[in-house]
Amino acid sequence: MTVGDSIALTTELDERHLISWGNLPPEDFDSPWLGGDLMNELDEPVRGYLKERQHEPLGNPVWRCSIELHPQIGGLTDDQWSAVAHHILWVAGITEPHTEVSPVRWVALRDGGRAVHIVASLVREPDHRELVTPAADAHAAIAREWARLIDEYLRPGGIPLTVLTHEISQVHEPDDLADLLALVTDEQHGVMGNLRRFVEGAAHWSSAHDAATVHHAGHRLAWAARRLHSLQRDLANISSELHSTRPSWPHRAPPAATAPAVPPKHTPGPRAR
Repeated sequence: MTVGDSIALTTELDERHLISWGNLPPEDFDSPWLGGDLMNELDEPVRGYLKERQHEPLGNPVWRCSIELHPQIGGLTDDQWSAVAHHILWVAGITEPHTEVSPVRWVALRDGGRAVHIVASLVREPDHRELVTPAADAHAAIAREWARLIDEYLRPGGIPLTVLTHEISQVHEPDDLADLLALVTDEQHGVMGNLRRFVEGAAHWSSAHDAATVHHAGHRLAWAARRLHSLQRDLANISSELHSTRPSWPHRAPPAATAPAVPPKHTPGPRAR
């Protein structure tokens, strides 16, 4: 197998663009990036390895991994995707962590903003005579690292508002609403807590500035942070009240199951003669 067999690199990179690489000098390429250019660079060590091993058992000289975000998870930046690619290669046992020189050639391509494709030539640089062997538990290790990275990149910023907006449309019970409010107001990971801390940091920086207008903005930001804290506390109280009234919520029957009251039919009594 050669890199050219990888579907991630067989077309012009219209929505795919290179975000990170190893042992590939960027000045060798022109913009826009073409799949053929990358294939040639990655296949060069593969061709040398196959030529040297014509009559010997061969391992697979190409490694590929594709990762896609869940539709309800907010997107990642190019820098974050680049970090993801480096971490995935480390835990897969292909590259060494915290080293600038990679033992193999590899590329990471962002695909439409929601996925990344990592393709590596496992032929060791620079002599092209040996293969780097991925870790035996690479698949499980990648799954664990991907879950950890998603938690690191997304949880500190709170659950994305797009997800919360979707979830509010799925609310059926008061407890559901209480749970969502608790997520928003959570001090460590909630949207409100993170926004308040951001405004507090901006207020601290602005208040220490020499310019009068910036200094004045710092005071306004400080008041804004106080109002955010008050709103966060109010929403948290509403969440608690919804939870505390859980046993008293009536279970209403759907409208179709409740028949309107029918007045009793009047039956005239016998007439006196």
